[in-house]
Order: sequence, then C-alpha cells, then structure tokens
Amino acid sequence: TGAGRGPTALELCPADEFADALGVLSALLPRAVSRGGGLEALTARYVGRFGSAVCPAAHASAGWPRSTRSSRLLLNMAEGTSGTRTVNCWLEAAQLRTAHFPLTATELTPKSATAPGRLHQCTRGAGANSCTGQYDLYDYVSDVPAPQVAQLLLQTHSASQLAAVLTLRDPWEWTMSRTNSHSQHNASEDRSLIDDHSFVSVPCGCPWRPADRSEADRTRMTGRSPSRYKVEAYSRLGKETGVLVDTFESPGCAEPTSLARHTTAALDLLTHNAWTYCVASRRRVPLFAANLAEDMFLMEHVPGSNDTRKLLSKTPSTRPRETESLYRELLSFVGKTSGRKDKRQPEKIRADGSACW
Repeated sequence: TGAGRGPTALELCPADEFADALGVLSALLPRAVSRGGGLEALTARYVGRFGSAVCPAAHASAGWPRSTRSSRLLLNMAEGTSGTRTVNCWLEAAQLRTAHFPLTATELTPKSATAPGRLHQCTRGAGANSCTGQYDLYDYVSDVPAPQVAQLLLQTHSASQLAAVLTLRDPWEWTMSRTNSHSQHNASEDRSLIDDHSFVSVPCGCPWRPADRSEADRTRMTGRSPSRYKVEAYSRLGKETGVLVDTFESPGCAEPTSLARHTTAALDLLTHNAWTYCVASRRRVPLFAANLAEDMFLMEHVPGSNDTRKLLSKTPSTRPRETESLYRELLSFVGKTSGRKDKRQPEKIRADGSACW
C-alpha cells in the first residue's frame, strides 16, 4: 500500500478468494447465495461496490500498535443478532473474560470522547490504554463495534495471537430481526444521529459514533417484560456513556449500509461475512464459523489438526440438544486455540450450554 494509506478491500481479499470464501460459507447459509443472484453476481457486486474502499492502516501513533498478548484473542467478526449473546454466555460459563458489546463497553467509554470531530481516547493511548490494548483486556469480544474493527484486529494480531469466530444467520432474516429488535433513531440531541445498531458493517467501512438514548427510548427498548440483559445494558446508555466506536480514520472508506435499505443491507451482510472470512483465512487465523439456527459449523487452520473443513449437516432434534454438537465443537475449538483446559465436569458443561438458550 502507499505511504500512509491503508489497504483496499480488494488488496485484503482479491475477487477469486472472495468467491472461494462465499462458496464455503454458502454451505452454512442454505439458499442465501442463490437468492442474492449467485456466486458470480455477488462477487462482481463486491468488486464494484467495495473493491476500492480503503481500510484504516494500523499504526501505534493512531492507537493501534501491534499486540503484545501471549495468548489468542477470540474475535467474533459477525454482527450481533446472529447468536453472539448465546456464544458469549457459553464462553463466559467456560471462565473466559468476555466482552459482549455494548453491555461491557458502556462502563468504559465516556461519550464526550466521541463528540463530533474527536476520536475515541484510545486512539491517543499506548499499551493497555491503546485501542489494541482495550480489546486485549478480554479473551473473547463480540457485537458492535467488533465487526467494524475486525480488519484492524487482524492487522494488529498475528495468527498466534488471534482466533476468529463467525456466527452466521440468513441475511434477510437477520435484517428483519435486527430492524425490529434493535434499530432506533436518536431523538435526544439536536443533530440527527442513528444509533450503533441501525447499520450493517461493510468491507473497509467507515466508523460511526454511538447515539445516546432518552429515557423514553430506554423504556421503549426494554419493553413491558424486559430481560435482565436489556435492563442492564440500556440503563447505562445515555448521559456520559457510549459504545467503543470512532476508533479510526480512513479517507476513502465505504459508508456503512442503513438497515432501512432492507435488500441492500442483507446483501452487504453476506458480503461482509465472506470478506472477513477471506481476510482471516488469508492470514491463516484459526477460524470457527457456525449457523446456530441450522446446527452447522466449519473450522479451519486449527492447531493440532489438518485443514480439512469439518461440516455438520442439520439433524432434526429438539432444543437444547439441537446445538449440543456445535456447542461441544466450539468449546473444543476454544481449547485448541487458547490452550485452556475446561475443568468443568461433563454434566456441568451440558447444564451451562442449556442455560444459555
């Protein structure tokens, strides 16, 4: 790449390798590729729409130094509303230090740091106070803003310092669910802002800042029968807290896609999933991709095993045993990539897995 310029989406994932990645993931997303127009059309769309988009370059001076961690960070590169909360629950029960944003980040990030014209304070930090360091506080990170900074974390971490997770969901179902359960307009400030759940990430996408929420917004979001998760998360949003975004600048980046553009958002979600899979695979990062709804997964570049992709077909059964095989394989993947030994008894492992549904 040129001096001071980050890589483009195509430089990180050439068209032929994008097509390969999309073909692999299509096994986990029945009918999604054909509904999107087919492999060739989706690849051409990726090249035309995002190929020249510029990603941020990771520099220590911008708060993104090389990681110094000695164990692997588990990064879920997928958007939320794809099973991220279930996976976070599984790994939290396995004694990993997890960050499922925004629930975790709201206590860490002052909103004033993301005021117009300013980047998050971690972009001016070093060591544990840098943006790299903020993520390295955890063993597993997921949900907004992890998908937007996946490429930066792949830049700052070697294959021995990072393992990738990709939770998948049918793109059109995801867009509808995300719109119905998360998207909202911020009405508590003079300027027009959209909150961090109202977009879908795209290859080499621009960052967006969080919106605060009024009391009415928080009441509406928690609903009449609020879950503990929503109550805890949204009670901390607003005032002087926000989500860990606005952590980079990248002239030439691609604008994230609004969920209001339903079909475009679905196609861009599929594109981003294939692109991040491609980028991670090119770096030989251990990777676990799964469709929790279909009870299917695949793995590659896993230490101590060959590169044969392992794929489970859907097997008819009832919850919670529906995902028992996937759950156990994920724990096996975590153990192999992190070096952790799960000391729980088998009965406790099964109970913890069931409790997360």
